[in-house]
Amino acid sequence: MSSLRLWLVILAAICFLAGFSGGVLAGPLFEEPATPRPFAAYEEHLIANFDLSGEERQHLRFLLDRYHQDIESLKAQYVDELEPELIELGLSCRDLIRKYVLPPERVEEFDRLAGGNPPTP
Repeated sequence: MSSLRLWLVILAAICFLAGFSGGVLAGPLFEEPATPRPFAAYEEHLIANFDLSGEERQHLRFLLDRYHQDIESLKAQYVDELEPELIELGLSCRDLIRKYVLPPERVEEFDRLAGGNPPTP
């Protein structure tokens, strides 16, 4: 009688392990691919070129996410009159990056990278 119980426990353990390993192996097949972050390439470029710390990276990510939200908001409001406000928004975001993300000694380098024109106050 105990022999039958032993075989049932072994069978249950094998079924559990087979199901667990199948789930682990097949799980990634059913995950939705992660959508790329907006401005991810720009973010990585700034991180690589300016050796930003963890806190500076968080500030940059927040500013770029906010910038993306503002762009989407403007697109939804009025498509025809978008360009002047996008330019102003881009300059504002660039100014915030200069002031709150980059160390002062690297601002001039950032201005050259961003097109040579520091944002107007």
